Amino acid sequence: MNIMVDTQIWIFSKKIPKKDKYNSEFDFQKALKLHKKAKKFFQNLPEKTIIYISTHQLGELYHSLSFGGAKIPFEQSKNFILELCRSKNVEIIPYTEQDIKTALKLSTESKIHIWDYLCVLPLLEHLKLIYSNDIHLKDKTFSNLGLKIENPVEIWQKI
Repeated sequence: MNIMVDTQIWIFSKKIPKKDKYNSEFDFQKALKLHKKAKKFFQNLPEKTIIYISTHQLGELYHSLSFGGAKIPFEQSKNFILELCRSKNVEIIPYTEQDIKTALKLSTESKIHIWDYLCVLPLLEHLKLIYSNDIHLKDKTFSNLGLKIENPVEIWQKI
């Protein structure tokens, strides 16, 4: 099975919510539930699953882990990215000049930021299934690419 896992699902699985960072018990429990669902999602992937990642997404993932929200130490984030690069279950695909041109066109058309397209466009010939909770990926510009979008954490967010 060839899939893409969008950045936020990785983030949910890697960042363990800390109770003191939330305004309410409800918000903390919601974050904890997302974390647990994301971890379980990765644990339950079939052994022969190949996860495709664009070079843009690798940078996005490192940035989100190291600089966004509850930060993970830089060394830990770096090591995680390097593990992905070495994994036999991960294929890293660079984006091309044509991917940038197409991303610009689709972003202009949809008003969705270009970054979502640069995560996805390089992977089109490799997969048909993306796991994401980003509501942007439910836009027709993504479904018109022939992609199926599934949400393993059940809550859609505008990211």
